[in-house]
Order: sequence, then C-alpha cells, then structure tokens
Amino acid sequence: MKVLVVGSGAREHAIVWALSRSTRVSRLFAAPGNPGMTQHATCIGVTAPGETATWAARTGIDLVIVGPEDALASGVAEHLRQAGIPTVGPGTAGARLESSKSWAKSVCRDAGIPVGDYETFTDSTLAKSYCRALGAPVVVKADGLAQGKGAVVCRTLDEADRTIEAMLDHRELGESGATVVVEQFLDGYECSYMFFTDGSDLAVMPTTQDHKPVRDGDTGPHTGGMGAYTPVRAVGPDLESELDRLIGTRLISALAARDIDYRGVVCANLMITADGPSVLEFNARFGDPEAEVVLPLLEADLVDVAEAIHQRRLGALPVVWSDRAALSVAMAAEGYPGRTRTGDTIHGYDGVEADGGSFAFLGRTARAGDDLVTAGGRVVVVTGTGTSFEEAATAAYDRVATIRFDGEHHRTDIGRRSVWEPAR
Repeated sequence: MKVLVVGSGAREHAIVWALSRSTRVSRLFAAPGNPGMTQHATCIGVTAPGETATWAARTGIDLVIVGPEDALASGVAEHLRQAGIPTVGPGTAGARLESSKSWAKSVCRDAGIPVGDYETFTDSTLAKSYCRALGAPVVVKADGLAQGKGAVVCRTLDEADRTIEAMLDHRELGESGATVVVEQFLDGYECSYMFFTDGSDLAVMPTTQDHKPVRDGDTGPHTGGMGAYTPVRAVGPDLESELDRLIGTRLISALAARDIDYRGVVCANLMITADGPSVLEFNARFGDPEAEVVLPLLEADLVDVAEAIHQRRLGALPVVWSDRAALSVAMAAEGYPGRTRTGDTIHGYDGVEADGGSFAFLGRTARAGDDLVTAGGRVVVVTGTGTSFEEAATAAYDRVATIRFDGEHHRTDIGRRSVWEPAR
C-alpha cells in the first residue's frame, strides 16, 4: 500500500513514523515533509490542494492522512476524495470546527455541549464593553487560524483592550483576527480529549494535557504547545465516560445533522472545572504536541485505523493503546513564539528512536548543505515513554539533553502537576 502524509511538522513526523511500523505499507510519502521524515518516507514538493490530489492520483496513492489545520481548511481532503483517494481528515465544512471558533461555539450551544459564556465581535468598542460585563480575567481569541497564537488570557481589562485593538483595529493577525471571540475565563485544569471518528462512531485516544505558555510555571505568552503528557491522572473512568457522552457523541451527531462528512480526528481542548468539563476550542486534526505523545502508545496498526475511518466501519475495529506513560517536550528556537531566529545548526539528532524509550520528532527544520538547521519555532518534539510518569519524564529529558542548537529553549516542568492531580 502506498500512503501519503500531508504536512511538515513534528506531528506529521510522528504520523509518518507510526505508519512506517505497519507491514501493510510498501511506500510512504510526505508532502512537503521535513528532513526527519526522510528516514521513513520520500518527501515531495507539493503543497496546493489540487496539485496534491493530482500527484496522489498519478502516483497511485492508496491512503492519505492530512495533518495540519491550514491544509484541511484549504480543502485538500475534498480534492483528494474527489480524485477517488481514501483520505483521513475533514473537508472544509468539518474543518470549520477549528478555522472558525465562533462557528464551533455555535455548534456546541445547539448540541448541548458545555462551553463558557462568550460572544463574537467585529467591533472593538462592543468587544471591550463585553469584557467589562464578564470582568477580568477574560479570554480573547482570534476567530480564525493563528498557528496556536490567537488565544490570549488577559489578566486585566487594559490587557484585554490592547489585545482587542491589536486584532480588530490593527489587524496584527490579518483576516484570522478580523473577528474575535471574547470568552469567560474558566478556572480548573486543562486536558485534551482526542478521538478518531468515521462520522458515526468514535475511538477515543488516551487523554493528554498540553502546556501552552512558553515558560515554566505556565508563564509567558501562549504558544502552539510546549509539551504534553499522558495519562492525565485527574481524568478517571467516570470522567472519561462523561466526556464521551457530553462531547464526543454529541459533537459527531451535531455534525451529521448538518450533513457534514467528518472522517478524521477531533482534538477537543477542555477545561475541567468544579462544575464539570467545558470546551475551550476544537482542533479538526491531531493536536500538536498531543500526537507526538500518544502515537508511540498506539498498539493498533494506524493503517487499519485510517482505512476503517474511510470505510465507515470504525466501530468494528478494536483500537488498542499501551497503558504506558508518555511525556513530550518541545525544543524551541530563539525568539519563539515571537520573531523566531532560523538557520542555527542542530547537533545530536540521530533519528527518531533511541534506547531508553525515547522518540525525537523533527518540526521546523531544513537542510543547509549537510547540516540540519532550525527553520521555525518548535524545532524538535522529544517524547519519552515508561511504566510510570517518572520514567517517561526521565527518558524525555535525558534525550533533550543530547540535542543542541544555539538559542534553544524548552520547559523543564512538563507534567509536574500530574503528581498531585486526584482522579475523578
């Protein structure tokens, strides 16, 4: 079987690695891919939706998994399906779960999926007035895609005003911030609830917790994610069942009621409050770095899972996961998440797998002659696994210590809160 992965980040590298373990794969491709993926796949220089579908049809691709949100929002999954190629990933209608936060919130309201109070604005004066009705702290989000940087937790009303002005008046995020969602600040702990779906059934992945702020202690600006871990000890069997009932099942039913063909992955970013779970936002694909932390635990064949999603028979397939712990750490370039320096030589990277249960997935990287160099914000995501949280953390951070590049920074406290979280 010939399989194509669309994307170029560490998430897609993890998908490529997981697919490479399948005995059903004869050839593996990545579009456009990155230098790390060449260990297992052939990288091809196509990115446009139509071009990707044309290349895939001409090459005889049997299966495609689409990784990034911008590719999904641009309609690559629709182009591929129209070309008759089995594809995992929603079309543009389903991708609106992520590409329009206001639309996703309205779906939740209609379906009875719990969300905090919110309103949507294109006028900065009205948005500021609503912030005062909610009171600080308050959350301001760009409605569109912003590479994980469009959500700002504003601790004061002055900060909220500045954020609203930056998005609506100064268009610092372009059209992505031309509409903003102002949300109630919810207190609790965050977790990511991910599942595969064929549009009718869902297969839930291990629950993870992402770490968005750039610095230790959850301080500094938000990023695309500085690390994650699983299991989340606070999410016990009772809460897992509640998430399936309140969020997973209701969301899939709501999309089907809108005649949306959603075959792919959903990542729901949640806040678990004293009153129960509440949806913060959705990703219409694997989370990043959540994918890097869960895929090393997948014991089922990812090709089998993807094929079952396409053929709408996911409910008949056992999707088995290891009960091991896993923890990932993102190694970021100088300046991230702001103006990021590129071109620094990366030392010590020697492939995905290493002794001791660790995996290193390349993100924003490139080749400069024979050198592997930084090419963006999150450069490497390192995952450690083990029989306990402590083993997984040790494996991850020991591997991080072997990879070096000038300006590198990472959080040193990923997963620390897991040691005291009580299960529900």
